[in-house]
Amino acid sequence: MSVPKQPRLTVFMPVYDRARYLRASMDSVLAQSFEDFEFLLIDDGSRDESATIVESYMDSRIRLVAQSENRGIPRTRNHGLDLARGELLAHADSDDILAPTRLEKQVSYLDAHPEIAAVGSWMSRIDEEGRWCRGALLRPTQPGEIRGRILFASCFKNPTMVARTSVLRAYRFRENLAICSDIDIWARISAKHSLANLPAFLMAYRSGGVS
Repeated sequence: MSVPKQPRLTVFMPVYDRARYLRASMDSVLAQSFEDFEFLLIDDGSRDESATIVESYMDSRIRLVAQSENRGIPRTRNHGLDLARGELLAHADSDDILAPTRLEKQVSYLDAHPEIAAVGSWMSRIDEEGRWCRGALLRPTQPGEIRGRILFASCFKNPTMVARTSVLRAYRFRENLAICSDIDIWARISAKHSLANLPAFLMAYRSGGVS
């Protein structure tokens, strides 16, 4: 029995009752120009057909893990960290859309900047029907600017982030935070590590969805 090749990157997508949007989000991951990844989805006790949609795909990069009950986003994200096999981990939400070159650009950036622990990007907006909206989500790009601002304002959108898995595992998401656990982890990581954002729209954020 052959041992599966370890992927360079894990794309991690938590899923909870996202049957309406899930297929479009998954398709945008599977269409990436960068292909050396596993696609880890954790179904967090969905009550709809989300798990069935994931199971309908035949792509060998997909790994579906089903939780029997809803554990909430911080615990589910930590579960994803424990299961990830890639040296890099890309966050993705189950109702957003990745630009086709998102992973390629972010992996290339991290390869060229080994001192950077994680890199995000800007986000455009789409509505519930997938139509473009006004109000793009811009964030500071340079590590020095981010370090100076992060204690006063959110400098990242979690679904845009690609990070070194070892760094994420060292900090983990605080499970006692029902909201803002993503803002918290990036603030804690930034105290010891350099972080950046690419000045490019590599994700489309679905307004009215969950970020």
